[in-house]
Amino acid sequence: MKEHHSAGAVIVVDGRVLVLRRADRDEWVLPKGHLEPGEQPEDAALREAREETGLEVRLVAPLGSTQFKFRMGRRAHHKVVDWFAAERVAGEIRLEPLFAEWRLLDERAARACLSHPEDLDLVSRAMAAVVGAVT
Repeated sequence: MKEHHSAGAVIVVDGRVLVLRRADRDEWVLPKGHLEPGEQPEDAALREAREETGLEVRLVAPLGSTQFKFRMGRRAHHKVVDWFAAERVAGEIRLEPLFAEWRLLDERAARACLSHPEDLDLVSRAMAAVVGAVT
């Protein structure tokens, strides 16, 4: 089984969560990507947020990890994703070509929109971390 390690950010902008629709399939996701050799999860989450969304973000709190298995061709894969709550500090949303659309949604709408069940609780925890950090 091939192992993968990724990191992602649940980005909160003006009290709403940024969700992305992939261009190659009808799937709504949160920004994430593989760690580069020697890269720490926090650094990967910041880099992936910038590359995928065009935003500079500040990590507010760790949200834990999700993991899942999938198949690509005949090979089994296992992916662990370390997640962080984040807030925009600069920049405008400019999606990389992997994504076709973005939305800023309140917590309930974001949870209803996301395609992967393991992402739903991340939204609630990120909102609590970012809103709690602001007040």
